[in-house]
Amino acid sequence: MQKSEQKPSKKRKTKKELRRNCIILAAAVLFVAVLCLFFASDYNKLLEPDSYYKGQQLSLGSYPQSLVSDKETLAALGELELDWKYFDDCYAGEDYYGTMKRTDCMKYADVACNASRYRAVVIEQFRPNSVLSPATAEESRQDENGFEQNKVYWFHYEPIRWTIVNPSQGLMLSRAVLDAMPFNDSFYWVDRDFDKNVFIDKELSSTKQLFTPANLYKTSSVRKWLNSGFYELAFSGEEQQDIKGTWHLTHESSESVKYGLCSLNHDKVFLPSWKDISRFQKEELNTLVRFVPVTDYARCRGTYSVLRDGKYYTWYWLSTPGDGCADVFSAYSNKDIINFDRQFFYAYSVGGIRCAACLKQSALDRLSAGGEAQ
Repeated sequence: MQKSEQKPSKKRKTKKELRRNCIILAAAVLFVAVLCLFFASDYNKLLEPDSYYKGQQLSLGSYPQSLVSDKETLAALGELELDWKYFDDCYAGEDYYGTMKRTDCMKYADVACNASRYRAVVIEQFRPNSVLSPATAEESRQDENGFEQNKVYWFHYEPIRWTIVNPSQGLMLSRAVLDAMPFNDSFYWVDRDFDKNVFIDKELSSTKQLFTPANLYKTSSVRKWLNSGFYELAFSGEEQQDIKGTWHLTHESSESVKYGLCSLNHDKVFLPSWKDISRFQKEELNTLVRFVPVTDYARCRGTYSVLRDGKYYTWYWLSTPGDGCADVFSAYSNKDIINFDRQFFYAYSVGGIRCAACLKQSALDRLSAGGEAQ
């Protein structure tokens, strides 16, 4: 008889071998975990706010700012042929709601001269403090600021200086008030009982009324201007690549939600909110928030200004609505202020424009290496 062949049995692993394999596996897992932690922490350092410190300054874009006073430059500019255009953001009214209309009260011309860029401005009629007021000297800040009618004023396009105020978001604020604009260029009174002040983008009609609260940032004229007129004028195509679209919330209190004023907006350039500027420490308020200088150009355009220690300052709009349907938060400063606080101005007032924007990560990386955004 042939013996049946027996299949070789598998050797059972001893307890000692199992323990050794477990130790090797645990060591491998620990090594991988430590390696991942190392790279993760190294990556997080790139995104750490400390990589781009709060208060860091940079230049990005250019805008008309300083009044030209040099006689030789003025003589050279005076010989140039100018292509005049009227500002499309000047409005005047008849001192009651719903009367505001665009007016050709100011004109401008942009030229290049000796490798620099300049803007000429002529005031044909004074720009009023309110879109509801007539275009007269009594209703304007321009004459108080020292600017006269029918005289050519030249302003130099200069780099816009910014300060990083929230490094983790790349949020930056312009270091100066650059222009003067109403929060909303249209204004109607709808219901006095409920104090509802609204604007309408078409002629007032009993059949078709498109009413929106005047202090709603989402539909405001200043938001549209910042992301079209200002954005296109201030930044070249290359510089625009450094700015990222940003979501920002404008409401401040339950009252603003109650009135339907809470808005989430996606913009390239925007007004800072009250929360954006109220995050600063007490020692930072003067230099970064309270005493913000106003440019000669913004003063010519009609913003309020006060002289303090040889420099002019002004209040500037915030995107945060007040508790009603007409007033808007602003950051206010004057020579007598002691404690920084929010102030309210009506949306139809001409106020200072201090811009906010967020830089892309690539621009922040260049900053951390000691370079400029562009």
